[in-house]
Amino acid sequence: MKNILLFTLGITGLLYQFYAFPGAQYLLPTLALLTIVWFLPNLSKIPRISSIVMLVAGNLIFFIEDGLSYSNWSYGFLKSMPIVALFLFVPLLQIPIELGGYTKYTERFARTKLSSPGRFYWVTAGIFFLLAPVLNLSVYRIYYDIMKTVPLSKKTITLSMQRSFTSVATWAPYFVGVGLIASYVPFKILNFLTAAIFIAFIQLLVCYLLYLWDVRSEKFVIPADFANNKDKEATKKMIGLSLWMLLLLVTIIPLEILLGKKMIVVVAIAAIFQSFFWSLFLGKAKQFMMELKPYFQQRGARVINETVFFLSAGFFAEILNRSFVGTWIANHIVYLTQTSSLFFTILLIMMVIPLLAAAGIHHMIPIIAIASTIPAEALGMPVTLYGLMFTITWGTSALISPFSPMNASVANTVDLDQFKVGPIWNAKAVLILIVVMSIVLYGLTWLPLPL
Repeated sequence: MKNILLFTLGITGLLYQFYAFPGAQYLLPTLALLTIVWFLPNLSKIPRISSIVMLVAGNLIFFIEDGLSYSNWSYGFLKSMPIVALFLFVPLLQIPIELGGYTKYTERFARTKLSSPGRFYWVTAGIFFLLAPVLNLSVYRIYYDIMKTVPLSKKTITLSMQRSFTSVATWAPYFVGVGLIASYVPFKILNFLTAAIFIAFIQLLVCYLLYLWDVRSEKFVIPADFANNKDKEATKKMIGLSLWMLLLLVTIIPLEILLGKKMIVVVAIAAIFQSFFWSLFLGKAKQFMMELKPYFQQRGARVINETVFFLSAGFFAEILNRSFVGTWIANHIVYLTQTSSLFFTILLIMMVIPLLAAAGIHHMIPIIAIASTIPAEALGMPVTLYGLMFTITWGTSALISPFSPMNASVANTVDLDQFKVGPIWNAKAVLILIVVMSIVLYGLTWLPLPL
């Protein structure tokens, strides 16, 4: 029954993006609230407490603040509907990845490319760029299971995974952070992907240098026959996977133009069709259809924490933005830009949000608070770079916060403390990354590019 409710919410929320059917402004918020209340007792401790606090605080502000109406209250939930669809339908792409045996060949490929800490990092980065956009946090468990038999320290493996994932979070349209930001910052997919992948490679390079420094005292011993064993079949399979991932990205660009909808909606719809046609190409359409039943039976239970949290956070952020707090934030950031410099504003935003995340305030809230109240033009910043500032910040916040789902997943995977894999190992790297990326973003604002 819970799965039916969740998928009903996701499907009707997606339909609402194309047709505002009569009563939708009452039906969808009611379904969202019912979903939250029903799933709340089953959540993990931190998402449950955070969701309750945001719902209570949002409703208190709603009743206290003058000028807020039911439309403001309901819009907080309506705005978050595509996120639910993203959680439910993007993982469909995992089915053809499993049917095609790509994870098995990834293991064979990775084991033939290890010869030094530097090469290990780039192998990890390459595999994460291919798999993480689709597998999301599941990629940690899959990759660690591949690498845990290699005689490397947990720190070496963990840092390479985390920093590769952070770079992917900057550009991957299948990630909820990128999709969410795109619903508030109206950039074009093509412009965004072009700039974001360029930025992500700069991030990877900076993270690579920081990684080499952090693991300089770690032992790295790979058996010669293990590292030098060539596997042409695995290499061929990885090339095929690369081409498929490129095709997935390319196809969402004309879909955006055709549908005329925001990226988060386009990606959720694209994932449904892409997963089927990928399986069809592999000659496994029948197996794909057979996998759908267990997928729909199990998917809801896997995303209840994220669904309830993001619905609650979306509601809270929308109410906050319509209140005096949102006005205060917008006025002070614009004033800061006018009285100091754009570079200082970029640096301050990219630094304060990760600090708040490290203190336990999810980075989604301040990002939405700023993105929804201050247009890029108010800061004199190209809209694509404005969006990139937030996607980069989303990644660095997740990297440093001991409470982020990313670090929780990493800690569970490698059996280490969340504070250790979060701020203890990554605080210095995040600080350096923020400064470098602030300089890069500011420098790009001076170039005559169509951003």
